[in-house]
Amino acid sequence: MIIKDIPPQKIGLLMLLVLFFILKIPTMNVQYFWDESIAVSQVLVTLKENLNPILPSPSYGIGHPPFFYLTGALFYLFFGESPIVSHIYTLIFSLITIYFTYLLGNKLIGKTAGVIASALLMFCPVFFSQSGIFLSDMPLTALTVATLYFALNHDTKKYLITGSILVLIKEPGVITIFSILLFSFIENIKLDKKQLIKTLFILCIPLFIYFCWLVYHYFVKGWFFYQPWLNTITYPGYKLYDILKWVFFDQFRFIGLVFIASMILSGKYKYIFNKKMSLLWFNIFGYIFLFSGFSFFLPRYLLPIFSLLFILFSIPLLQLNKNIKFLTILVVIFLFFTQWFGERNIHDGILLESNMEYLDLVRSHKLTIDYILKNYPLDTVIFTDSPITDDLLQPFLHYTDKPFLNIIRVEDTVIDVNNIQLVVIPQQSTFFYEFKEKIAQMNLSLIKEYNINGKITEIYKNEI
Repeated sequence: MIIKDIPPQKIGLLMLLVLFFILKIPTMNVQYFWDESIAVSQVLVTLKENLNPILPSPSYGIGHPPFFYLTGALFYLFFGESPIVSHIYTLIFSLITIYFTYLLGNKLIGKTAGVIASALLMFCPVFFSQSGIFLSDMPLTALTVATLYFALNHDTKKYLITGSILVLIKEPGVITIFSILLFSFIENIKLDKKQLIKTLFILCIPLFIYFCWLVYHYFVKGWFFYQPWLNTITYPGYKLYDILKWVFFDQFRFIGLVFIASMILSGKYKYIFNKKMSLLWFNIFGYIFLFSGFSFFLPRYLLPIFSLLFILFSIPLLQLNKNIKFLTILVVIFLFFTQWFGERNIHDGILLESNMEYLDLVRSHKLTIDYILKNYPLDTVIFTDSPITDDLLQPFLHYTDKPFLNIIRVEDTVIDVNNIQLVVIPQQSTFFYEFKEKIAQMNLSLIKEYNINGKITEIYKNEI
């Protein structure tokens, strides 16, 4: 096949994938960030335990399904553990997500819609940042879009494969299976009753596999679910406003909502709300309502629905004439890009993973630890807070080759202030206020500060 026979949309998709790969290269060898320390430790333990899917408690076995840990462990088995290996793992699933966003958009609307949705997703700040972080959310996103595509395409064998993997990545994957069941019930309601039951039974197989995992986990551990979830359930709608704002308004996503509203007001709502599109809406609001009932929420938890959201946003863009459509997409992508970086100074640094600001925090911590390594021995007594504690103590996080021997944590109840040599305060840590009485007993002098776009880490010397 010569290149002129290839549809322009496929050429556009290929260019997007290549561009995305190039843009992600600088983030591949970055040190681990916040929850990555948990994920990497769990994968390493899975490898150490000969790929045992049930991790030992309480340090590692928090109850998530095993796919992420098993596949991550296999990656480490063949390629060794390093940030670049871990981040390539995530990058692969990011590329799969972009590709299946195109396929799903093409299936529902057309090739051009698929390319538009893929481009918007690719430049979406939270997606771009998460594509460089080693967590289970990107595999969950990739398998969500793939499963929806195969279900809509009535490719039963591939649906069963991807759907079964999906529910074994992370618990919210079951939302997608339930959404597909509801969609299929509506789509096939007029079928013969036996045929309808047969169709729904086949679609339920991933749920049965997930149930088997839960039962197996119960017999091994004595409990079914990821325990912290059960401890943080609140009344429905606890965070509904915050989550709706995050999904539909933040990071300039309100632009897509404005275009959808304009279509509805012009009487073209059937393009947005019809039987085919209900599959996307079921998933989007399934995720929204699930997490609105939990007191703890992170922006990345809703990553699986952004592909679907941008497919919906592509519909009104298709109504524009060619030049205006192209210009509008470029403007939206530019606005997305303006949200990639920033100067937020948030105590809970994990919130910085909604865009590329997490790189600033990583760099601030790395410079801090490099300074201490250069000027102080490993037995220096250091009083600090998370995640600096992990970075100093765990060489596999790649901030230091050897662990520091005398780290005093914020949560330690007994603290001899006279024994402390250095105090390291990361990102305006709240421990500075919680332990101000103890710190007040020290004669602290600031010896070094690293301020990377508002991500501040301070090193104090105790002169006592």
